[in-house]
Amino acid sequence: GAVTKAQLDATTEDLVQHITLDVDYNDTTASNIATISAGSRVISVTVDIPSAWSSGGAGDYVEVGDTSNGSRFIRSGDVDVTAVGQYNSAQNSNSDLGNIS
Repeated sequence: GAVTKAQLDATTEDLVQHITLDVDYNDTTASNIATISAGSRVISVTVDIPSAWSSGGAGDYVEVGDTSNGSRFIRSGDVDVTAVGQYNSAQNSNSDLGNIS
């Protein structure tokens, strides 16, 4: 028979998750921001810079990766923290999403 939208949502709610986290400019160490369950796949990562880091400089960066590769999804050179922008990275990997620097 036909499947309703509510039934589809109930079936897929544990399969697809959207995680949003805010990170302040003055965070100076790597942080485990989210843990993805074993066997899960990270489909994409987006870093949003809503306002430029006015105190930011060449040594300031954002990286997003996993426990075995801290820059697997977003590398330090991929994001200009001194300018407003949105940066996307798609990676098909079974991993724990972690280190933000």
